[in-house]
Order: sequence, then C-alpha cells, then structure tokens
Amino acid sequence: MSPPPGLPKLEGTTPLLVPMHYGGEQIGAVVLGPKTMGVGYTEDDFDLLEDLAERVAGVVHSVRLQEKSVRQIDALVTEFRERERELRLRIQEVLESKLPILEGVGEREAISLVEDALRHLYDYAYLGEHKLAQLRIIDSHLDIREAAFVTHLDRGKALQVVMTTAVEKLRPPGSQPSLPTREWHQYVILHDSYVLGERNRDIM
Repeated sequence: MSPPPGLPKLEGTTPLLVPMHYGGEQIGAVVLGPKTMGVGYTEDDFDLLEDLAERVAGVVHSVRLQEKSVRQIDALVTEFRERERELRLRIQEVLESKLPILEGVGEREAISLVEDALRHLYDYAYLGEHKLAQLRIIDSHLDIREAAFVTHLDRGKALQVVMTTAVEKLRPPGSQPSLPTREWHQYVILHDSYVLGERNRDIM
C-alpha cells in the first residue's frame, strides 16, 4: 500500500508515523525516528510499517479485552464475597433475635461461627461440639429435664434445626419464582447451598 495522497516526501530526517486502527477507532500509533546515514524512508518501508501497525492494533485490542475481563471477574468475586458476608450477617441477626449470641464473641468471630456451622449443617457430631451449640436457644430445643441424658449429638441436631429455621426465616413471602428475583436471590443462594447442599458459585 502506498502512502496516502499528500504525504510529505519521506526524507532521512523525517520521522515516520502510522496510526493504529481497530474497529474504525484509532487506538495508538507506531512511530519511527529518522533513519541513520541520512537515508530516507521508502514506500516499501511505509507499507511494511502499516502492516505492522495493523497487527499490533489487533494485539493491543486483545490485551485490552483481557484486562477488561479480569476487572469484571475481580468485581464479581468482590460482589459475591460481600453478598456472602451479608447472608452470614442476616443469619446472625436471626439468631440474635431469639437470644444473644455467646458472650465475648465479636462480630467477625460470630460471622465465622455461623458460616462454619452452615458448612457442617448435617454433621451432628461436629455441630454438637460447636460453640453455637452452647447457645441458650439450643437448650430450648432440648428437654432440660433430661439434661443428664443429652449428648453432643443431641445438641448437634438441635443446632441444625435452629440454623435451618433461621435460614427459612429469610424466605420472602409468597411462592418462589422460577427465576429468582432480587428479593429472593439471597434466600435461594443460602438455602440451596447450605440446606440442600447444592454447589453455588455465589458461595465462595
């Protein structure tokens, strides 16, 4: 391809600049300084540089797309983690609405305890030894008159009931839509992931 009409004579002291275009948009330029020894650029040089500019433009566009995708993925991961944190907080709030959580336990540890219990929702032996199994609300699910015969498995089962009930209290009123709306989204994530044990990408 020859230089466009009106291009100044390419003397040896004249830099050579070729714009890079992609999709009808200029995204940069390839610039070469003057040749050494006072030799001027030829039309072949221009054609070669224009071909190079076209190839580089494609690479630059691909890199920008990849960078955009990485930013979008990072934003989604951040959003999912924040959403999971909100879900744990809501579970904690439901538990606290019944009876205060363990004394001396801060918010961060409380969230961690709730998450841990949810991840072991059907492991009664594990739940029976869990800190949350010492909540007074657990005693209300057990026959305290038979306290001497209450095992850690009993406490684990009671904690499982309390946690499942807490999740159900987050369920919006009415019938669940086939495609979860924003109102239903948090409940569906929590219920399906922890109660039903279905894998969900929103739970990291």
